[in-house]
Amino acid sequence: LVVFAVNVSAIVPYQDEIYNGIDVSSYQGSINFENVKSSGYTHVYIRAGSGDGFTDSYFLQNYERAKNAGMKIGFYYFVTARSVDEAAVQAQRFWGLISDKKFDMRPAMDFEEFGSLSRDEINAVARSFLETLHSLSGVRPSVYSDYYNTVEVWNDDMSEYPLWVADYNGGVNPPSSRVWQYWSAFQYSDRGNVLGIDGYVDLDRYTDAQSVSYDPENTENTAGFITYTVVRGDTLSEIAQRFGTTVGALAAENGIKNPNLIYAGQVLKINSSGSQQSANIQYRIKRGDTLSEIAVRYNTTVNAIANANNIKNPNLIYAGEVITIPSGYSGGAPQAAV
Repeated sequence: LVVFAVNVSAIVPYQDEIYNGIDVSSYQGSINFENVKSSGYTHVYIRAGSGDGFTDSYFLQNYERAKNAGMKIGFYYFVTARSVDEAAVQAQRFWGLISDKKFDMRPAMDFEEFGSLSRDEINAVARSFLETLHSLSGVRPSVYSDYYNTVEVWNDDMSEYPLWVADYNGGVNPPSSRVWQYWSAFQYSDRGNVLGIDGYVDLDRYTDAQSVSYDPENTENTAGFITYTVVRGDTLSEIAQRFGTTVGALAAENGIKNPNLIYAGQVLKINSSGSQQSANIQYRIKRGDTLSEIAVRYNTTVNAIANANNIKNPNLIYAGEVITIPSGYSGGAPQAAV
């Protein structure tokens, strides 16, 4: 488990290993991603579109060229919604643009121009976009935000979404935020010069907390596995015991070189065959969860979970509560576990 001595004056990265990257849109024009990667930039976020109907004119070209160059890819969408309904529509449109693409990093919401919306309205619009996208993709999205808005705009409950923070003041990390303690991505400059790109480009640092194990072209690779998202305080040995497996098996299945080094937000594949199915799972409820969604996720029933946890009202569960998923679930990949 990674343990940080948190500097209260800064938002710090989720873990020590950092990857150099960029984020791009039509503003950069035609990009030679082979040169970008050869310059040491291995990760890229690509704008898919914005608003109710705009698709970035370089979206597909950037995607194909970055993929062919072997870069790690993520997509972001510039949100212009002014109501929760409009936000849901824009999230659906975003997913429609990227659902058939291979991406390695969490889809990101770029919502930074708010018009005359109040703070409560801004947060409601953002949550509508994020929750709709999460439901459609099965992947917990990331929030792109400048440092100022992490202090002045976002509510505390937004911290359940990984933070991609922008701050250009030259610090190793952005200043502290009352909402987030950790960043999963950090845009530290909008004046980068990178081989293969004419003009300026945004420069970013990425951690594995920004990544997802999601590939719609290879869904068969997850057959026989479930997934588990690490929460703060977990250890690999505790997770292994919880799922009836071993530290060695978890490390091998997930390419973990140091079993003492896991981080909150990391998604683990767990073999659901054999002894794993005889073990009860301990699941920590997240904001927005319902018992019926959890039941579907673990291929069990609401009644089975309610009975195992003495839940009298299945419609009344609480974020942060740990419940038992009873043994005998049929396995398979949970549908929204990241």
